Amino acid sequence: MSQRKSSARSNQFLLLILLIGFTITGCGSEPEDPQQTQHSSSDAVQSEQTPDKTGPEPSHPEIELPKKVASTNVALAAPSAHQTTEIETAAPPESKPVEFQKEIVSAFEKLVSPTDSEQEWEIANQALLGFGQKAIPLLADKLKNGDDIERETAASAIVSLGPDAKEAIPELRNALKDALPFVQVNAAVALIQFPSENEKAIPTLVALLEHTDESVRQMATMNLAVLGTEASQHVADLTRVLEKSEGSDLLLPVVELLGRIGPAAEDAVPKLKQIAFEQKGEISAAANSAIQLIQTQPE
Repeated sequence: MSQRKSSARSNQFLLLILLIGFTITGCGSEPEDPQQTQHSSSDAVQSEQTPDKTGPEPSHPEIELPKKVASTNVALAAPSAHQTTEIETAAPPESKPVEFQKEIVSAFEKLVSPTDSEQEWEIANQALLGFGQKAIPLLADKLKNGDDIERETAASAIVSLGPDAKEAIPELRNALKDALPFVQVNAAVALIQFPSENEKAIPTLVALLEHTDESVRQMATMNLAVLGTEASQHVADLTRVLEKSEGSDLLLPVVELLGRIGPAAEDAVPKLKQIAFEQKGEISAAANSAIQLIQTQPE
């Protein structure tokens, strides 16, 4: 009897413990529906794997490129206001002054130095010309950058050097427009020694035939006198010079030049006939000779 009571109490105690445990595990939460949990999990997986598509599905699968691709071109950042580029900071190369042979410089300086002795001047001139083509770089530089006396001296020396002055042609071309007429005429005389430069030099000489300075006119006529058919484009200018000139020092070289030009100088014949009639001696004979050369038809 006592054993049954104790067994019943034991059973009651165990039942109480089970009730308490059940109450603790279920308190404050509802039992989770297994089907609902499974459905929620599948939705989450589908939302991660399936991208949003606003348009219709393509008929064929496409490869999706990454949204950002690293560029192979590297952009250079512009320098800020306080920065300078390498080009800006790099100092320009210093231009070294041209160095000429000391002996040539010395000879040229003696030539342009004031002196009352013609002999000393001639010695210096011969010394300079003795260097020949080696003197051209210095003379070309003086013709371009020298003062009035240096430019005139350089132009005259270049004329004397003749064909050796080929390297000075660019400076001689520019000197045709020099402010000094003696520089112009010497530059033109130097250039006519090169046939390819006649087109530039002859118009300068022809224009100087009408210069107010008699020495300039004489230099121009003397050097035009060595020309021939290459001056045929300037017959009108030469004829005008004949109309303005009376002295034999200018008339004779121009008349002779017109004769050497030949048939291309036909327009000058009326003026030449007038000169042949009005003038006497050498000029009259030169005018008649020129007329004959002009009117003689080439065989």
